[in-house]
Amino acid sequence: MRPWAIAAMIDDADEKRLGLDPANGLDKHFLTEAEGSRKPVDALETFASHLQLLSDMASDVEDKYLMQTLAESEKPTSHLEMTIDAWRAGDSEKLQELLTQTVNDYPRLKPLMKRLLDDRNDAMTEKIEQFLSTNKTYFVAVGAAHMVGEHGIVSQLRAKQLSVEQL
Repeated sequence: MRPWAIAAMIDDADEKRLGLDPANGLDKHFLTEAEGSRKPVDALETFASHLQLLSDMASDVEDKYLMQTLAESEKPTSHLEMTIDAWRAGDSEKLQELLTQTVNDYPRLKPLMKRLLDDRNDAMTEKIEQFLSTNKTYFVAVGAAHMVGEHGIVSQLRAKQLSVEQL
C-alpha cells in the first residue's frame, strides 16, 4: 500500500473511535436532501481529482505524511478531536491555529499542505465565483479547513469584495 493510503486508514480509525460515520457526514446529509428535493447537484471537485492529488504525491512527502499521521495518532487528544471542537464552537481562529500548528510541527509537510488546501482553495473559489456570476442560488458545502486563514475561501471571496457571513 502507498503511505498516503495507510495514513487515510489511520485517520479513518480515529474517526470511528470518535463515533463518526461517513454515512452520516454533512456532505452526505446535504446530498441526500438535494436529491430528495430534486435539486441539481454539482461538485467543486471530483473524487478522481482528489485521488489524483494523493497519488501524485512525491514518495518522500508520502512518507512524511504517514509519519505525521502516526505521531498524531499517539497523542491523547487527536488533531481531529480538536478540529471538531473548534468547528462546533464556530472558532475559525482555532481552526486556523490547528492548521498552522501542523505545518509548524511538521515543516516538511508545507508543500503537501499547500497542495491539499491552498491550491484546492484557489480552484474552489474560482468555481464559487462562477456560481455567483449567474442569477441562480447555490448552496456550497466544503470542509472547515478550506474556510479559514488568509488563503481560505472566505478570505479570497472577501478580497474580491464579496459579502460572506458565518452562520
